[in-house]
Amino acid sequence: MKRHQILAAIALAAPLVVFAQTSYPSREAPYYRDAPSYRDAPYSREAPSVGEAPMTREELRDCMDRNASMRDQLDQLERERQALDRETDAIARSSERLADEMRNLDSFNAAAVAAYNARSDEHNRRAGTHNRRVADMNSRASFHNDDAVEVSSACASRYYLLRDRDALRRDRIVR
Repeated sequence: MKRHQILAAIALAAPLVVFAQTSYPSREAPYYRDAPSYRDAPYSREAPSVGEAPMTREELRDCMDRNASMRDQLDQLERERQALDRETDAIARSSERLADEMRNLDSFNAAAVAAYNARSDEHNRRAGTHNRRVADMNSRASFHNDDAVEVSSACASRYYLLRDRDALRRDRIVR
């Protein structure tokens, strides 16, 4: 009897020991175990070295235009994703209705079976078209992400003069 009580107490205490363990991320890789040091990150911005020239106004303009274009693309992708999510929900509801119909279908009634099959075929075509649109949007989102990395490496790793940025912003307002 005593032995069973001891085993039960150990079984109850074991999860508490697991929860009591604390893990602190290392300074070198704060989020991922095998991540490279933040000092080696390809897009980190270090202080400009002696003699490094700031971006020219034309380079800064190009970076600002590319950033604006990337924001517009991202907005478009987000609107499309929301529309696809609504369509996904509608297809799921349609699928549930078809499943309910299938459960209540009189399999000996040829006309009812044919009508059900027609609705099911239409549902499958709709789902197939939707899946192609999702794959297309995912492909464009992947290209957008690649472009964003390129813009970040070309623009975010360089410094510029605030007076150039302010002049470009004023120039855009005037246009």
